Amino acid sequence: MKNETTTERQVTAFLQEAARQGAPKLPTAAQVWWRAQILRNLVEKDTQERRATRPALIAQGIALAAWGLTLAWGISAVASGNLGVPSWAVLTMAVTFVPVAGAVALFAFGGEP
Repeated sequence: MKNETTTERQVTAFLQEAARQGAPKLPTAAQVWWRAQILRNLVEKDTQERRATRPALIAQGIALAAWGLTLAWGISAVASGNLGVPSWAVLTMAVTFVPVAGAVALFAFGGEP
């Protein structure tokens, strides 16, 4: 199979052909400004969205931590036999912990960089 990379000779030939055709048409100052405004607006919108969702993400993290502590307390209570926590309650919490934690982590950290 032939290697399809661009060689120095191909680049030189392309540049020489472009020079023969004349100077490329550059965008006007208004076009450059318009593009810059669009990019700035997109960045601002993304920043605003991140700021708006930050409190919800923090609340989800706190709720997940509290739920995990409750799960750990329930498992330790059943294991030690000190409290009358029903084993089915602890089992239900343990079975649901992994998918819920995964969903919260995916929502909180699975977004774009």
